[in-house]
Amino acid sequence: MYLANQFDDLISIIVPVYNSERTLRECAFSILDQDYRNIEVIFVNDGSTDRSIDILSVLSADDERVRVIYIPNRGVSFARNLGVRESSGKYIAFVDADDCLEKGAITALYKSYRMNPETDLVIGNFLVKNNSNGFQKSSLFQDNILTSDQEIVAQILQYLMKPTGYAPFNYVWGKLFRASIIKESSILFDESLLVYEDIVFNISYLGHVRAVTISSSLVYDYHIN
Repeated sequence: MYLANQFDDLISIIVPVYNSERTLRECAFSILDQDYRNIEVIFVNDGSTDRSIDILSVLSADDERVRVIYIPNRGVSFARNLGVRESSGKYIAFVDADDCLEKGAITALYKSYRMNPETDLVIGNFLVKNNSNGFQKSSLFQDNILTSDQEIVAQILQYLMKPTGYAPFNYVWGKLFRASIIKESSILFDESLLVYEDIVFNISYLGHVRAVTISSSLVYDYHIN
């Protein structure tokens, strides 16, 4: 088991919350129970009208690593952008409030940065779960390091030529981003988009990276509700 120590970098985990009372506890505990302890968890309550507010209040009282920001409903992109602005970590991860992290997820992602200092984005494997019919499907990314612009562009073009639902650059969850790139390059989620905002964010971010590490480690459970 990986044991965090005083030299570990702070990682910010940003979770937009909107009427997520059914799934929020499981999501939160999957984050807070990670063996990588040096995290701050920023829940952005996006105008919830259910018991999400009560759950968040208990979480923030029980764990000093939890911070809750309350805003009127503005949408997931606004909530993520606000979370980024308020974050303090060297690295940033995004989690949706109806999903969960696998055990050891943050450790697995962080180790990829420590193993290759040129890496500016780590992408992990994920499990797709359909809660209505019990269907499960695991992504099949293999260990790989994209070290040139040509390799990164080739991956993007491969997706654009033949889009698939679970391509490496489709979603912001299951990844670890370098905070300095997001903030210094003013990379934002497009708040005018209702769909595909993740892809636009990822492609904007990729324009500033030196290397991308793709890990075969299973790090994320994506729930279809």
